Amino acid sequence: MCKLLVQSWSCDFETRFYLQGAYDSAVSASNLQGRQTGRLEVGANPASFNLTTLEAYNTVVAERDARFLDTDEDGLTDVKEAELESDNNDTIRLLNYIKK
Repeated sequence: MCKLLVQSWSCDFETRFYLQGAYDSAVSASNLQGRQTGRLEVGANPASFNLTTLEAYNTVVAERDARFLDTDEDGLTDVKEAELESDNNDTIRLLNYIKK
């Protein structure tokens, strides 16, 4: 016969109690194992996680770096500003050139 001392307990199920330190250790070990497994999966097949390879990333970075230079970030490249004989360090916006 089961006597319920606490209303939320049930005699139909076995209740196990753990020491907090043992529980924390088990959770930590489980998380570590899961992270290691995840790293191995991602490293082995990055495409299945919609990731790119380092080679593809470096290609995009190289393409970005090969673009025309716009040091003052006003919308006109440095080459065009030299052609217009404008001050490359002056941040006059593109609309001012269009109006001329």
